[in-house]
Amino acid sequence: ASGRPLVVSTLAQLANDPPLHDAWRLQQRLAQLLACAFDDRADIEAESETFRARLAEAAGEADFPALIQRLEQVRAAARDAFDAAL
Repeated sequence: ASGRPLVVSTLAQLANDPPLHDAWRLQQRLAQLLACAFDDRADIEAESETFRARLAEAAGEADFPALIQRLEQVRAAARDAFDAAL
């Protein structure tokens, strides 16, 4: 061992695992936007169409239903990648 502390960048580590990398980036984008907009946990389904459109835009999606579909796909892919790593 070199005696240096072990420091691993989340992005660097996830770069080799595209499903987990995509899930992490999407989660970070949405979490930051939600943290700016709300003091506590938000129910995005109950929010205005305008706010849901902004969430979709922040995630690079055309609209809110596309965002929900992408979230489902990303979660499934991340779960599969995590299970495969175990």
